[in-house]
Amino acid sequence: MAQFQIAIPDELLPALAAEFSTVQGSTTATTAEEYFAASVVETVRQRAELYKVGPYYVGPIPPQFNPDGTPYDPNWVDPNASSGDITEPDGGDV
Repeated sequence: MAQFQIAIPDELLPALAAEFSTVQGSTTATTAEEYFAASVVETVRQRAELYKVGPYYVGPIPPQFNPDGTPYDPNWVDPNASSGDITEPDGGDV
């Protein structure tokens, strides 16, 4: 999983604290940090749908981007994919 460190300007902290206090009780997050981390993940998931990329995109037209962010190419192959396993999860051959 990718990890990022985000710096938030001090002048925005009161607004962030107010936001967390308004959603407390309606979220499983117990700290402001957990809430904001979940908010960022949800925002990125929504963008994945918008840009038609990644595992959250399902639709009748091809995606606009490959999973690595490059413009969509129907022949794109994940460079990190293992090519040695040729069996289906049930043990049968592909």
